[in-house]
Amino acid sequence: MHMDKVSIEKNDKNSYKKKVTVVIPTFNCAKDLDECLTSLEKQTYHDFDVLVVDGHSSDGTDDVGKKHGARVIYDEGRTRAHACNTAIENIDTEYFAFTDADCIPDENWLEELLRVTDINEKIIC
Repeated sequence: MHMDKVSIEKNDKNSYKKKVTVVIPTFNCAKDLDECLTSLEKQTYHDFDVLVVDGHSSDGTDDVGKKHGARVIYDEGRTRAHACNTAIENIDTEYFAFTDADCIPDENWLEELLRVTDINEKIIC
């Protein structure tokens, strides 16, 4: 999903200049994924893409991801850990965040995660 880039220069924080990839490993969770992606569209931080790593679902999970504008790739590993590793191999942004299809991130989730990197770039959330 590519959210419209919105120039937010709040307090001139560095975090507002950081591109993020949100990774969602999935398998047969179309309904949950739809709710998760809808909630991500409400994020206060806008400079992010979504990468859905699908384990070849049979319920249209990949179609839901595509409907929301997410990039969808497929994983052969059949475990969440393998899907996460596959995602990392396919990310070109410096920052990434993992969530699950059955999660509804708070609207300021990414903003708060990136705020921590303003304090110390070596912190991994």
